[in-house]
Amino acid sequence: MKQRNSIKKLDCRLSAAAEYARPGAVFADIGTDHAYLPVSLCLSGTAPSGVASDLREGPCRRAAGNIEKAGLSDRISVVMTDGLDGIDRFSPDDIYILGMGGELIASIIGRSEYAKKSGVRLILQPMTHPERLRAFLLGEGFDITDEKLVSDPPGGTAVGSRGGRGARSVIYQLIYSRYTGERRILRDTPEEAAELLLGKINIEKGGVLLSKLARSYSRSRAEEAAGLRSSECDRGAEAERAALIAAKLNEIAEGCGKDG
Repeated sequence: MKQRNSIKKLDCRLSAAAEYARPGAVFADIGTDHAYLPVSLCLSGTAPSGVASDLREGPCRRAAGNIEKAGLSDRISVVMTDGLDGIDRFSPDDIYILGMGGELIASIIGRSEYAKKSGVRLILQPMTHPERLRAFLLGEGFDITDEKLVSDPPGGTAVGSRGGRGARSVIYQLIYSRYTGERRILRDTPEEAAELLLGKINIEKGGVLLSKLARSYSRSRAEEAAGLRSSECDRGAEAERAALIAAKLNEIAEGCGKDG
C-alpha cells in the first residue's frame, strides 16, 4: 500500500482525460511516458487492465518502473510500438492519445483500422493544431461526442504550449470521439474555421476558458492577416479570410465570458 500511495497524483490535464474513462473498460495509453494515467485508472478501480505504449525505449522503461511500484505489472502491459500498431491484440475499449500535435494524432488514427471498431472510444488531447485534428475526424467518419477545456494549473491564460518555471498556465483541449462512418463535408467559412479551432461543443458550453482561448486565437489570426497584407505578393484573399476568422473568434470571446 505504501508503494501505491507514492504514485504521482494526476495533473489537471490527465485528470480531465481520466474523467472520460468508462468503468470496466480496458484502456490503451498511447505515448504513455511515465504511465501516470494507466496507473491511476487501475488503482482507482475504474479499469480492470490496459496497455501503456510508447515509441521510445526510455519512456517504456519509466512506465514499467512506475507500474511495478504500483503493484500493477499483472494488469498493465508495456509495449514499445509506433502509435496503434499491434494494439489490437490487447482489445482496448478506451484509447488515449494525449499531448501530441493534432496532425500526429490524426496520422496515428488514420493508420489504424482498430480505431474504427464498434465500441471503441478515442480520448484525444492535441497540443497543437486542434483544427486539423477535428477536420480529420469529421471528414473521416468520426463523431465528436464531447469536448472540454481545462487549464493547468487552474486559471490558465496561455494557449497551446508549456512554459518554464513561473510560466502562465496552459489551456488544453480534450476531444471524445467514436467512429460512425458518417463523413462530414466541411465548409470554408469563418464559422466553420472557428468551430474547428475551438470545438462546436466547447462553443455551446461557453465559459471563461473558452473566452480566453477564442481571444488568443483571434489575436493570432489578426496578426496573420496583417502579415499577409504586408506581403509583397498578392495575398489579399488570404488576408481577408484570416481577418474574418479573427472577427468571428473575437465575437465568440465577447459572447461567452470575460477575461479574468
